[in-house]
Amino acid sequence: MANGNNTKNPDGFLDQVEAGFRKSYAGRLKKARDDQKKAENALDAERLMRAQTKEEAEKRIAEIKRGNPVDILTVVASGVVAGAATQKMADVRIGPVPVDGALGGVGVVLGLALDEEQSVRTSIVVGGSMFTLGTLAYAYFNPLPPKTEGGP
Repeated sequence: MANGNNTKNPDGFLDQVEAGFRKSYAGRLKKARDDQKKAENALDAERLMRAQTKEEAEKRIAEIKRGNPVDILTVVASGVVAGAATQKMADVRIGPVPVDGALGGVGVVLGLALDEEQSVRTSIVVGGSMFTLGTLAYAYFNPLPPKTEGGP
C-alpha cells in the first residue's frame, strides 16, 4: 500500500473507474445533443430573420411544423417492416392476437414522455404504432395452422 493504490480490492477500484467513465460519457452525450439542438434553433432563427417578407417567414415556420413527407413515410414503412419481421421471428400469439404487438406500445409511451421537438416525438409514436400494425398484419396474413386433435 506504499504506492497509494487499493491493492486489497482492485475490482472496487475498477468499478469506480468504470462508473466515472459512464457518468462522464453520458454527460458528454447529453451536452452534445443539447449543443446540437441549440445550433439547430439558432440556424432556424437566422433563416427566419433573413426572410424578406412575412410570407417567407410563415413558409419557413410551416416547413418546420409540417416536416418532410419522405421522413414520415420512412418512419411508417420501417415500423411496419420491423413489426412484421419481429413477429415472423418470434410468432407468439394469444389466440389470434400477436403478443409482440405490445412492444409498439413502448414507442408510443416513449414518444409521449420525451422532451424533444414535436416532430421527433411524433415519429417515435408513429413508429411504435406502425410496429404494432406490422405484427397484426403478419398474424393476419400468416394464420396459425388449425390444431388437430389426436393425430396419427
